[in-house]
This record gives sequence, C-alpha cells and structure tokens, in this order.
Amino acid sequence: MTETYQKALNYAFLLLKYRPRSVREMRDRLERKAFSSSDIEKVIRHLSEYGYLDDVLFARLFARDKVKRGYGRKRITYELLRLGIGFEQAKTALTEADREIDSVQVLKDLAERAMAGKQDREKVVQYLLRRGFSLTEILKVLNNED
Repeated sequence: MTETYQKALNYAFLLLKYRPRSVREMRDRLERKAFSSSDIEKVIRHLSEYGYLDDVLFARLFARDKVKRGYGRKRITYELLRLGIGFEQAKTALTEADREIDSVQVLKDLAERAMAGKQDREKVVQYLLRRGFSLTEILKVLNNED
C-alpha cells in the first residue's frame, strides 16, 4: 500500500464522515486533490467493495432527505444527475421516497408557510418552482384541489 493511496483513502473516509457520497462525487473530489488516477480507482474499488460507496443506496438516502426538506421531483432529479446517478436510478429512488413521505403534504406545508408570511401568490409560486415542484402540483395545492 503506497503512501499516496493511503492519503487518498484517508481523505475519502474524511469525506464520508460528513455524509454519503456517490461514486462520481467521490472521484471528482479525489481528482480535485490531485491524486493519481490509479490511486483514485483503487480507493473507489475498495470503498465500493466494503459498502462505503453505493450509488443505489446513496440515491435513496438523498431523495428521501430532500423530499423531507421540501424539494420537488425536478430539483431532486437534477441534483442526482449532477452527482452522477443515472436517470432510472434517480426515478426509482424518488418513487421509493414518495412511498415513505407524502410529498403533496410537504408541498402543502411549504405553501402554507409561504402564504402565512404574507407573500403574494406569484412569489409563492416562484418559490415553489425553484424548489423543484411542477406548476401543476403547485396550482392544485394553492387552489385547494385534491
């Protein structure tokens, strides 16, 4: 085990200490630190082999967390794609998160809080659009349709 490989592995564990990472995100972070590509691949292989890097699990956890925090499908999908998760994996993770957490209720709560702040309707719609909800979903909630 070379010294640079050990440094790369230690840095990877430091990153994982704060939150789970996707394989692509880990690779990008290690490249930014200028580790060699062979060391990076060894670290990725090691972490994947021992279950520290798992894109499917990462996507599930990420989607569930973002739905709880009030983000819509579009934004979560975009973020997952940016982090190197495939579209189908992202879709599956979102479907599972929707089964666990009522995203419509989350949207209703967000809209209520925004409207209680005496925001005008247009500003509330823009806010919810930025959070990744579709216009159709937003209008249904704001018009009290079920």
